Amino acid sequence: MLRCRAKFRREDAGFTLVETVVALLILFVLLLALETAATAGFRYVGYARERQAGGQIANQVMEEIRGLAYSKITSGLGNGSLATDPNLVTGCPSDPVGYYRFLNCTGEHVISYTPTGNVVPLVPNNGTCPGSPLPLCSAASYPVTYTWRTYVTSDDTARSPFRVTVVVSWTSKSIPSTATQQVKVQSLFWSPSGCISSSTHPFAAPCSPFFYGQAVYPRGRIDIAANSGIGVSGTTFQTGSLLLTKAESDLQQEQVSQVQGSGSESGWSVTDGTGAHAGGSIGSPSVLAADGDPASSAPQYMTYSLPAGTASQYAMSGGGSTITFADAAGDGGTINVTTSASGTNICPPWGTELDFLPCGGSSVQQAGVLSATGFIAGSNPTVCSSTPCVSFVQLEAPGSATQTFANRNQDGGIQQTVSRAIGSLSLGGLPNGITAPPAGWNGYFVTLTGYSDSVVATAGSAAAAPTATLGGSLSYWNGTGYTTVTAPAGSTLFPGGWSIPSNWTQTVSQTFSPGSKTVSVTMSTIGVVSMGSQPTTPSTPPGSGSILRNDAQATVGSPMYGVFRYTIVAKGTTVVDLTFTVDLGTISSKAVYQAAPTAG
Repeated sequence: MLRCRAKFRREDAGFTLVETVVALLILFVLLLALETAATAGFRYVGYARERQAGGQIANQVMEEIRGLAYSKITSGLGNGSLATDPNLVTGCPSDPVGYYRFLNCTGEHVISYTPTGNVVPLVPNNGTCPGSPLPLCSAASYPVTYTWRTYVTSDDTARSPFRVTVVVSWTSKSIPSTATQQVKVQSLFWSPSGCISSSTHPFAAPCSPFFYGQAVYPRGRIDIAANSGIGVSGTTFQTGSLLLTKAESDLQQEQVSQVQGSGSESGWSVTDGTGAHAGGSIGSPSVLAADGDPASSAPQYMTYSLPAGTASQYAMSGGGSTITFADAAGDGGTINVTTSASGTNICPPWGTELDFLPCGGSSVQQAGVLSATGFIAGSNPTVCSSTPCVSFVQLEAPGSATQTFANRNQDGGIQQTVSRAIGSLSLGGLPNGITAPPAGWNGYFVTLTGYSDSVVATAGSAAAAPTATLGGSLSYWNGTGYTTVTAPAGSTLFPGGWSIPSNWTQTVSQTFSPGSKTVSVTMSTIGVVSMGSQPTTPSTPPGSGSILRNDAQATVGSPMYGVFRYTIVAKGTTVVDLTFTVDLGTISSKAVYQAAPTAG
């Protein structure tokens, strides 16, 4: 029994001391192996960070070089840094004195010159990060200190691209090695002959022809001013203007395309004793711009409809007399501009160009009557029997819109077109108190009717000569009837234009009884009243037919240009004394073409 109990006690005993020591030794060996593996892993993670930073520095230095002018790159390094550079060798067999190669005698020739100033990062061609002279190395935080060097090499500068090499080196803090670590980045640089200077740009741009065009319908106007402090007796009227519509289209193309269009509706402005007043559309025109330059914020297509014009008027009254300026409702217009005309980028607004080339168009329509009318107080003799009494100026709506069009066409040219229509213009009516005007009198001293014109100018290859067409008639009272001058419809030449004699003066009067009291209305010319007679300007080069033209322009002068004086005298007293200044605007189309310049 005792022996059995002793046996059981021996089986319940723990590890012996030897067994425990052996177990701890095994555990220690395993932990030591784990620590060694972890330490090695952390070292290589640190080395990876160092190498990644070195690659970033190399890429950033290369980007700095890519931003230099091409001529700076082809000049290379400064001569003074070559002898001390550890990556360059000289004195190779068959090389001339002072000939350096990159890395070894089989390496490419190093390009160098004597600089007059720094061209970072080529002159000097080395630096440290953190450190200088590059901004990227002055502010950033790096795990170690890096040294960068740049090289420009080539075996044949007459044929081959230039090779730029950036070498970034450092001594690692992460791996137990005395060897210098290194990252190398290379890139080839080459620029063909072009039209942007290689001394100011990283590469030359393609040679492109230049196109410029302008189609202009300036805002015509009729100005009315008070004379001798009278104007319309009793009122404080000083000056007023009736303003016609306006349209313009411009286009320019070289490396990029730019197109502009603008338009304005009709309106009026007045100044009297209470200040300045305005109605209709007389402010800045609505302007659209399309730009193909990627750096521009302007889109490549824009369209705009002018807001519908509303009726407005302003009446100046005093002493029972009145002068009123007014415009009618309904004016409107559309402007389209694009650098690439297509079915979605509609150009011009009245048609569709589908050639994917730049164009712009503006269309503006005067829809109602522009007028300046008056009422003159007094009944001895009667000047006015009702309101309105007398029409000083009346401009009716034309039958069609005025349009300007700038177009880069497919046959290598640019064409500018203006098409204008002006409604009937009447100057100097009689007050309705004159009940017995002379026989043949149709209501006004001067009338312009049925007027329209157009101009076309084309430049570039196969460009036709500039043209101008016009038609309409001008009539003025001669005492017994009207003298009328008519331009043949579609006329391309109107020698001398039309004019009213500079000494023209006409009076219409009526004598009232009893007492032989009279009302006399007189209108006369102060300045020359005529239409310009030079519809076209010879192109460069001159000639007819379709030829290569560098410059073309077509113009038509104002359909009426001149100054009149208008008076109403009742019983020896001047009750109206006004000056009318008429300038309906000179339309013009201009096109310019320059062939692609010689590369260099």
